[in-house]
Amino acid sequence: MDTAVRFCEAAGLDVHRYGDGFAFVQLDEQSIFDLDLIPQMDPATNHAGCYVVTDDVDSWHARLVAAGLNVTSVEDRPWGMHEFTLTDPSGNNIRVGRNVIHGENVNS
Repeated sequence: MDTAVRFCEAAGLDVHRYGDGFAFVQLDEQSIFDLDLIPQMDPATNHAGCYVVTDDVDSWHARLVAAGLNVTSVEDRPWGMHEFTLTDPSGNNIRVGRNVIHGENVNS
């Protein structure tokens, strides 16, 4: 849990811990996701993921890259999302994206 909290804080997120096994993760006072310690899960073989939807994908990406975190490039995906993936030290993926507006070139 401590590693996950440090990672989220390095990403510029606010973490509110409730005991040793649970925390709310927020940005600008808006809930993003929760951290939940599940002792029987092995981080080497079990990974989780979540998806954060924001209109500010490129700004999130720039901030996370500047923080030196493990992020993919931002891409317009065939399934209609402008997105990237942030991977935490345990191998969990947090995808950050928004809908690509039909016909819009979001990279211009």
